[in-house]
Amino acid sequence: MSKIGTEIIVGQIFKPIVTTFTYDELQNYRDNNISIGINNALIFSIPQQGLDNDSSVDAYDETSIWATDNSGLLCPLSFPYSIIAKIKDSLDRYEENTNAKKIVAVSWTNTQGTSEAGTSPNINIKVEVKYANDRTALLNVTGIKVYKNPQFTEEYVTVITGGETINWYDRPGVYYLQGLVTDTSIGSIIATTNEFPLEWTITEINMSTPQCISNVRIHNDSYYAEITLSANIPGMFEITEHSEGNLDTNFGRIARSNGTATFNLYNESYSTINPIIKYTFTPDNSKYYLSINGSLNISSINGKPIPYTCYWYTGSEIPTASNISTIGTLETSMPHWNLKSITATNNTGASSYLYYCFPVELNVTIYDADKATEVALASEGTFNYDGKTYIVKRTGRPVSNGTSKNYYASC
Repeated sequence: MSKIGTEIIVGQIFKPIVTTFTYDELQNYRDNNISIGINNALIFSIPQQGLDNDSSVDAYDETSIWATDNSGLLCPLSFPYSIIAKIKDSLDRYEENTNAKKIVAVSWTNTQGTSEAGTSPNINIKVEVKYANDRTALLNVTGIKVYKNPQFTEEYVTVITGGETINWYDRPGVYYLQGLVTDTSIGSIIATTNEFPLEWTITEINMSTPQCISNVRIHNDSYYAEITLSANIPGMFEITEHSEGNLDTNFGRIARSNGTATFNLYNESYSTINPIIKYTFTPDNSKYYLSINGSLNISSINGKPIPYTCYWYTGSEIPTASNISTIGTLETSMPHWNLKSITATNNTGASSYLYYCFPVELNVTIYDADKATEVALASEGTFNYDGKTYIVKRTGRPVSNGTSKNYYASC
């Protein structure tokens, strides 16, 4: 290594030498620590251009200055102008490129915007950026900051309430937005100033109330009501309560069919009912429509007829509460008979009466085999059995042994 500047060299006289060696040739000596054999020298490298000495000229852009230590090792004191020019050009280009990318100012191209509450706004407003070389361009923001005031001193922070995230755009009001872009020249974030903030208004949604209508058809002969609930928008009906009767087992509690629900409510009792049905309707589009609660009063649904048990038999023993269950032929009425067929056969061994036992509430008429002639019946009194009062009647004449007679009952 060169020792120029050490005590061995300091104060010594340097010999000026001019050589046509090029910078690269001298640099090769330097890189390989080869002595040129001249110590304490100041060397001016002035390469020549041309084919011979007569036509050669100095290569001014390639000149350089060197010094040697007391061992003849080279030390560069300057670069050739050609290298310095390249360095300068490179620095100029770097500065130009840097200025072309360096952002010095950012501003919104529009300062007003609006959207509905509950919807993340599509903020497609661009920003105008100015670069250090005075060039301008329109860019999309890479991010925003939201403030409650135009001075940008109170930033809005997303909050979580009861497990629900509440964003700034969920609440109606006026907010002030700061646009952010990335300065690629230095990799930092540049923001719009509060001089021209983007004023964004979140408007409250005016929610509408759905219209729900009902249609009820009473089928009293079958003891049920056919009910249809419908709405003017798609959604879901849920039956929350019914005071009487039984819902259609195929229906359950929830029905959904594009805003329409059809079901049956049955009266399985013996009494007339006037049920009340309560329901809720939840719209599919809960952003613009409210859920509603409603009730429906169903007019009278007839109860099922009380079943009555009727008896008849042929014999000599008068029916009573103690023997009717063993001697009588049982028939359950609903209690509507339209010429109910009765076949009575006397197998007692002697002529016997045909006895009929009907609850006193029933208006029973017995007809002969022609289905038109009313049979005259004699009364044999009443008895109480199974919670009901029965009237006992018999035919006016006995039926011969072995004879079968056809009668018809109507009530």
